[in-house]
Amino acid sequence: MVGGVAMPDKIGQQIGNYRLISLLGSGGFAEVYLGRHVHKQHLQAAIKILHTKPGRIYQKWFLLLAGTIASLKHPHIIRIIDFGIEGGDDTPYLIMDYAPGRTLRDRHPKESKVPLTTVASYVQQVAQALQYAHDRKLIHRDLKPENLLVGKNGEIILSDFGIAAIAYGSTSMDTDFYVGTIPYSAPEQILGKPRRESDQYALSIIVYEWLTGKHPFTGDVQAIILQHIRVEPVPLHEKVSGIPPEVETVVMRALAKEPQQRFGSIQEFATAFEQACHLPAPLESSSKGRSGFLQTWPASPRNILLVALVLLIVLLSVLGGVGVYTTNRSLVATATATTRMTVTATARNATLTATTATAQVNATATAQANATATTQANATATTQATYATATATANPYGGTLALSDSLSDNSHGYGWPVVNDQFGTCQFRGGAYHISTTISGGRHWCDASLDFSNFAFEVQMTILKGDTGGITFRADNALNTSYVFSVGQNGKCELYVAQGTPDTRTLVQPVLSLAVHQGLGKTNTIAVAAQGNTITLYVNHQQIASVTDSTSSRGLIGLVVSSNAPGGYPTEVAYSNARVWTF
Repeated sequence: MVGGVAMPDKIGQQIGNYRLISLLGSGGFAEVYLGRHVHKQHLQAAIKILHTKPGRIYQKWFLLLAGTIASLKHPHIIRIIDFGIEGGDDTPYLIMDYAPGRTLRDRHPKESKVPLTTVASYVQQVAQALQYAHDRKLIHRDLKPENLLVGKNGEIILSDFGIAAIAYGSTSMDTDFYVGTIPYSAPEQILGKPRRESDQYALSIIVYEWLTGKHPFTGDVQAIILQHIRVEPVPLHEKVSGIPPEVETVVMRALAKEPQQRFGSIQEFATAFEQACHLPAPLESSSKGRSGFLQTWPASPRNILLVALVLLIVLLSVLGGVGVYTTNRSLVATATATTRMTVTATARNATLTATTATAQVNATATAQANATATTQANATATTQATYATATATANPYGGTLALSDSLSDNSHGYGWPVVNDQFGTCQFRGGAYHISTTISGGRHWCDASLDFSNFAFEVQMTILKGDTGGITFRADNALNTSYVFSVGQNGKCELYVAQGTPDTRTLVQPVLSLAVHQGLGKTNTIAVAAQGNTITLYVNHQQIASVTDSTSSRGLIGLVVSSNAPGGYPTEVAYSNARVWTF
């Protein structure tokens, strides 16, 4: 029943490659069926069929948002196998892994009290999943025990990421109207302004409920809304005895009315909660980077000795000419006979490279950059002079120069498209090629009429607003595939294969690169070298990753912008000074 109207029985129908064999459950905006693969009878999946009947414009939004959610790959997030619009009646659906275990609501019914150590384990698993999503600018918006599944090995799996927003017709994860479940909704979410801290608030409500057996706010819907916004929850110790005061302090902070007064991240909340429970912190978390590892590494004598050894190596690298460079996952120290020194000029942030540490570079300029090795290099330049100097430096990729385009206009005849439609723009303006997307959580690319196989493609990129810019290459229209190298203003780099509008296959997971000049208005030189099946990524002439893949051997080159995920903002990026070398 939906709104008092009986929904038609779909058992026996085929959705995608799955035939519906039984109804698992239904709610206000969807029904969930157990499905069996029509060709591989041993495969089962959960098929969520939304009650919404979207029009053509909404269908594009659904496919875009569902594709973003499907791209989440984490052991504590339910995997979306497929999604689409059923042709007969335009019904949107999602096909997900089937978790035969119960939900945490089933395991711990209302008014149940859960042991503190068990709660801490739940919190860590859920927080890891949420942190992974938050790092991709995706918020859950409907966190509750009913959406926490128990996997076959007892692990906790988070389901229904963004599904409520999709079902209610939201075209953005940062919309101005309410989506969620009132008892677990943060004040700002109720007011239509959800953010990452809203998920932290919801998780702390669940923790409060598990520890005390009671929800912090009770009454009818209007009363609960008013309490969320204006009333402080009753302290834990007044509802149940024996809870450590440190635990109460952590939970109450996460329940603060103002998002800024909560913990800085969901993982920070989980770590504080675990420490308050007087439990040993885990060695590592899948959602932490290098700094998180150091924070949780046990301070044993052996580990202290290892840290001292690492610091000694770093000191020797400074004194003895050991070059340190960034790979896609770690910092690698490499002894070099000749030190390579990079000098960055703030006019267009162009990068000049001196080949030896004893060389001294002087160029006239509007900006000055200093780098110290065995000597000091001073580089200054106007924007055009800087680019001319950079062009004159040795080609860092090899090959023969085949294209050099300032991207100030289309006069070179390379066929850069000029587009202005409801999805974004590709325009020459102010001496640069501007690409924008008006879709929160979407991407927009503009391919040139140039086809390459083995090549290096370099361009200067300045993110003016939003999240991410990048390069597309070896775009094959026949196969509907394209490689995408994206670089975010937050310093994260990623390589993936776009296979159709919603589908992506990640080759290099998003990783923070120290080579990126972070922030809006900062210019970065990004490049990709593709030779055979080997693809190498560069930022500011520093190699950050190299992978092998055989999806496409040749195709068009282009430029792309993206807001990364629902909840992101429309993005605009200015591109200039594109160059291609062929091998």
